Amino acid sequence: MFHKLGLVPDWGGSFFLPRLVGTSRALELVWSARMVPAGEALALGLFDDVVPHADLSAVARSLAEQWAGQPPGAVRRAKEALYRSEASSLAAMLDLEIAHQNELFATPEARQRIAGALSAKRSH
Repeated sequence: MFHKLGLVPDWGGSFFLPRLVGTSRALELVWSARMVPAGEALALGLFDDVVPHADLSAVARSLAEQWAGQPPGAVRRAKEALYRSEASSLAAMLDLEIAHQNELFATPEARQRIAGALSAKRSH
């Protein structure tokens, strides 16, 4: 769409689009400036899911509640690691993961969640 206006992708589009669909497909999508149907966007990895319009609100709310229930410290560190991984080596990422795990293992929330998971496993 931006190309029709004489503009380039913004809001991170030039960063995220080639990472999601590959450079060749990203160029095609930008240069064609076409609207991508939902099914194609799903197949390209631009969407995680496509749901009927009538279900959209309930599905979005359920997903938001699920994500909001995750531990904020772990979410923050996972997001950092995943974004950093594009420009890092495996060794650097393994070091970062160890550092993050050591930080998180020491938090009361992680200890409580681990204890709960172990307790649930024992009761099954």
